[in-house]
Amino acid sequence: MNAKPGKNATVNFRKMKYSSVILLFLIPFFVFTMCSLLGQEIETVRSRLSQPGYTFLIFITLVIGLEHFRLGAHEVAEDYVRGSANKILLFLINCFSYGAILISLIAIIRLVRFGVL
Repeated sequence: MNAKPGKNATVNFRKMKYSSVILLFLIPFFVFTMCSLLGQEIETVRSRLSQPGYTFLIFITLVIGLEHFRLGAHEVAEDYVRGSANKILLFLINCFSYGAILISLIAIIRLVRFGVL
């Protein structure tokens, strides 16, 4: 058992607040940037998305968003699920979140490496 029962909750609360503030600025920038590409010619989209800034924007938004999701889902699971189902659900939440981050990273690397973008 944890010696300081409130320590993890405090750390997770702070992480949620920090990621919320970061996402407050990232999400509108991400949405407006991606919406500006709608209806453009494929060459225009490729040239913009091949720039490192756009690639970084996409990846960092996905990573921070999925980490924010993971922390929020953990909070819900800890509040409403008890016993062994709690441990299983927390494990599945971690697998989904980190798996989605890994798949996103692999997809972006493949797109940039093989010149699709």
